[in-house]
Amino acid sequence: MRKLKIIILICFWLSNALYSNPPEVTNIKVRQTGPGGLIHIYYDLSDPDGDKKFKVSIKVLKLADDNENSVNIYPKKVIGDIGDEVTAGKRKHIIWDASADVKENNLEEYINKNFIVSVIADDGNMTEEEKEKALQEKISKGKEYLNKKIYDSAIKEFESAVNLGAKGEAETLLSEAKEEVRKKREGYFIGKYKIIEPIEGEKVVIDSETKLMWVWNGDLAGREMNWNDAIDYCKNLKYAGYTDWRLPEIQELKTLIKKDEKPTIDNKAFDCRDDWYWSATEYAPDTIHAMDVDFILGFVSNIDKTNYNYVRCVRAGP
Repeated sequence: MRKLKIIILICFWLSNALYSNPPEVTNIKVRQTGPGGLIHIYYDLSDPDGDKKFKVSIKVLKLADDNENSVNIYPKKVIGDIGDEVTAGKRKHIIWDASADVKENNLEEYINKNFIVSVIADDGNMTEEEKEKALQEKISKGKEYLNKKIYDSAIKEFESAVNLGAKGEAETLLSEAKEEVRKKREGYFIGKYKIIEPIEGEKVVIDSETKLMWVWNGDLAGREMNWNDAIDYCKNLKYAGYTDWRLPEIQELKTLIKKDEKPTIDNKAFDCRDDWYWSATEYAPDTIHAMDVDFILGFVSNIDKTNYNYVRCVRAGP
């Protein structure tokens, strides 16, 4: 049985040498459970600043007998005291299935070799220069989201910048993004329709007369489908925080017709395809057919259920 051997080299992440004391990794010990077995890495972790949690990782630097060339092995098959939530303490324990990592990455030539590996602890602190660079990147990214009207993502970026100490512009932009989100959540009226966006990118339209809530997108599914699939699609839809969507009855779907527009629907309130849409209502004289609405000219018809139409789901409004 070939054996994957390993040598451990202590390595510190000096993330804020100028402004705080970095975490310390000491007393590294390693043991392998038999040829080709798991590698157990033990270490002590402390921090003079009293930080509660650290990001701990291991990195293969190079072969022990090669002082010039690095290797590309990034440990993934690891468990134990590793990752983003490691607390300080003694006798911390990482288990690495190095053989599986090597084989998965087609690096069998490294089996039976000695590796130099670093154990890295990061307390997340930054120098003032690093902090300024990070917050400017957050502000720039936030502006991009703001321009694209992706307000929830913009808020996250601006909040991160403010948490890093940004003032002035970042605080103003954060307030603007929050106000836009508030408007979308509370909604606005276009005639009898109230448009709200309970979840980023998931817009709905509430008819103040019928009290029905409609999916705003005229082709949310991204395709046409037959009647049975349309029934199932709406039944299984999870959208805007709701799970009780259904395919509308013909009398409900008819209420959306607005013949003086093209497509024949309120185009300011809805997105719509210039095409046919299914209803859940079967055609009484011949139930192999179902009723549908033509939003090209704005009239009601029926068609065999095996044909393909677009779908707009509905639910009872608030």
